[in-house]
Order: sequence, then C-alpha cells, then structure tokens
Amino acid sequence: MKTAIYTVISKNAEEYARLCVPTIVEYAKKIGSDFYVLNEQSASENYPTNHFLIYDSFRHFEKSDYDRMMFVDADVIINPITPNIFEEF
Repeated sequence: MKTAIYTVISKNAEEYARLCVPTIVEYAKKIGSDFYVLNEQSASENYPTNHFLIYDSFRHFEKSDYDRMMFVDADVIINPITPNIFEEF
C-alpha cells in the first residue's frame, strides 16, 4: 500500500512546526510513507487564507497513485511508539 502524509505550515505556526514537524518526518520514515509540506510559497495568490492549502493536499492526493493519505497539523507531536495508522484503520 502506497501512503502519503501531508502537513501545512503557515507563518503563524512556524515556531510550533520547528518543534513538531521533525516528529512527523520520523513517523513517515518509520511507516514507509511519503511526506509533503505545503506552505505559503505553494499557496495560490487567489487563496484568502492558507487554510486552502489543505484543499491542495487533497487535490495532490487525488491526482497521485497513493492508496491512502493522512493530514497532520504542523503543531502535532507524534510519539515514536505510535503504530502505523494505515495498518490500524
């Protein structure tokens, strides 16, 4: 099963992301999932807020050959012993 994990880092979450995203990266490596970060540089100028980047993550997934995807907020710390969510659900 091919999987992807997405997160969005907005300007107001950069401090949290600096601390939290490394745990998401390690989790993605551990479970063999690809990891994507979307940020303000990848946002369309037509977007009223960066929250629309979440939509972009779903659009990317739909066009890909991934079987499953997960969106994780940039302010989430993933415990190293967390099981593979794609195998659990």
